[in-house]
This record gives sequence, structure tokens and C-alpha cells, in this order.
Amino acid sequence: MRTILLLVVSLFFITSARADSLPPKLGSEQVIFLAYKLAGEKPPFSRWAEADGRRSAEELERLYRITEERTDLSRFHRDLELALYGYDPGEGRVPLGEIKAAFLTSPIKEIAGVEVHIENADNFAYWNLTPEQYRQVVEKNDNNEHYNYISTMTVKGVDKTKPRNEGTEHVLNVHWDKLYIYTKDRSKLLATFEAK
Repeated sequence: MRTILLLVVSLFFITSARADSLPPKLGSEQVIFLAYKLAGEKPPFSRWAEADGRRSAEELERLYRITEERTDLSRFHRDLELALYGYDPGEGRVPLGEIKAAFLTSPIKEIAGVEVHIENADNFAYWNLTPEQYRQVVEKNDNNEHYNYISTMTVKGVDKTKPRNEGTEHVLNVHWDKLYIYTKDRSKLLATFEAK
């Protein structure tokens, strides 16, 4: 059954709202580490260190061990700050595709061979807003083009046998559960989306 995206809350005037009960926060590298952990493979730390240029293989391995030892990563959340642009008043919506594009931004991304496949990403493609609602959103964010996005994900598994792109060795499959959009300073929760 096709996943339906519901705009659960559109809170343009609430200043104290917060995203409650979030699962653990993961950065880009931790998402990459999680893919290797689920695949049961040890990452090539020396090769990654050469690409990183800032940290040694020992340091990357130490960071990996922290993720490897965790047992609470069946769900996680990503916290991103991105620009919100491209509002189409005719369509009454603004694209949210940059969230997916910015999911992995680590220096080791290009050689890690990990891709994140968000199985229902298309259902989080747009934020529907009337021109007046969009104007209010911009005002609430003090006319700053950058907003804060919190996405919660459920891990579905890792696929080692069917890479989607050349150079991909592990595909981490996730389901996008919720999306919270805040002002840049996080003082106001502007909207909450939930996939059902």
C-alpha cells in the first residue's frame, strides 16, 4: 500500500513546541558505520583515513566501535540545517528534496561505498503552503533562508547484493517516519509531518 504523508501539525504560532521522544541522533559517519555493522563487515579504516585527511585509521576505528557497540539503533534521527527555497505560489508548495540530498555529507562518503535508500522519500518531497502561510513561515524565521530539519528513521536492513549505483557496496534501507521543521534558531516548531 502506498505510504500517505499526513501533515499532522502546522504550528505557525506555537513557540514552545519540541519534537518529543526522539530516537538516538546519528551523524553522517555514524550512518555509514551502521551500514557496515549490519553487514557484519569491518570498514577499511586505513583507506578511509587517507580520504579523510584529518583523522587516523585508529581514530576512525575508535569512532566505529562506539556505533558498533550500541544496541539501540533500530531507529535513529538526523538533524540538518538547510536552506528552504523554490517556493511555487502557483502549485502552493516548496520542495524538500535537499533533505534527502544532504543525508550523507561525511568526507569518507565517496569511498565508503554506502548509500542510504529512503523507501518512502517521495512522500516527503514537498511542503504544501498557501502564499500567506509561506509568508508567515518566512517571517517566523526572521527572513533567514536556513531552517532546521529533524528526520526520524526506522532501519529496515542493509543490502549487500544489489547495489543501486556504481561504487556502492552497501545499501542501508530506511523508512522515513517523521519530519519536524523548525526555525533556524529552533525557537519555533513550524510543522510536523508523519508517514502513515
